Amino acid sequence: MSIYKRNDTWWIQITTANGERIQRSVGTQVKQEAQELHDKMKAEAWRVKNLGAKPRHTWQEAVIRWLSERSHKKSLHTDKVHLRWLNAHLNNKHIDAIKQDKLKTGASNVSGANNHAWRKALIRADIKEFRWHDLRHTWASWHVQNGTPLNVLKELGGWADLTMVMRYAHLSSDHLKEYTGNASLKKEGKVVVLKEKTTTA
Repeated sequence: MSIYKRNDTWWIQITTANGERIQRSVGTQVKQEAQELHDKMKAEAWRVKNLGAKPRHTWQEAVIRWLSERSHKKSLHTDKVHLRWLNAHLNNKHIDAIKQDKLKTGASNVSGANNHAWRKALIRADIKEFRWHDLRHTWASWHVQNGTPLNVLKELGGWADLTMVMRYAHLSSDHLKEYTGNASLKKEGKVVVLKEKTTTA
């Protein structure tokens, strides 16, 4: 039984060239789509066994393997947030095809920007020990300075808790606005006098 239905979802089962049995959900309720994926995987296994081709792995296979090998990490939740974002761009792509794609994501632009001209610009600007990660801090700082709430910034930045986000809390002055008039100055003639705050009991 190479394709079969479990509840409402189709599953496939094949054996690879090295004898490994693959059994997984196709994630569809359409039998024809399940059959197409099964046939594609079986043809790939045949190419590897009979033609000596290198096995092609998909983005999702790489993610699943990476997550299983890194399950001990404390920051695994944050990694999953980033992987989910990348999944929207890389889902169902083969790893070797990703290298060739001109992705319009920040990650590919960063690696492409780290060239001779960029390094010369850093020297001209007298910027030493530049790290791309520093731009993340700049990004977060600008968000806070422009009024983004800390809990929203936490989600935008993919931080697991507010500990890291609190580093940027001092950059926001919104919570101080209501108190700025408490010690305002008034001008009387040529003398500046501190206005006295009146309170009612």
